Amino acid sequence: MTGAKIPFYGRNMKLRVREEDINRVTVSYRHGFLVTKPCNASENDVRAAIEKWLRFRLKDDVRL
Repeated sequence: MTGAKIPFYGRNMKLRVREEDINRVTVSYRHGFLVTKPCNASENDVRAAIEKWLRFRLKDDVRL
């Protein structure tokens, strides 16, 4: 998944995925997407976390 592109505000942003000793998948954005995941997380877990983050972000932008 690292290196994939995600459309965000009309631009394709780079995705980086890191594995760490954590309990759940986290998503952050700074000049591209950074996903930190537990070693046992599947690609579907990562995809679901990104979709949830994007939905939450969109709802925030619509409220403004």
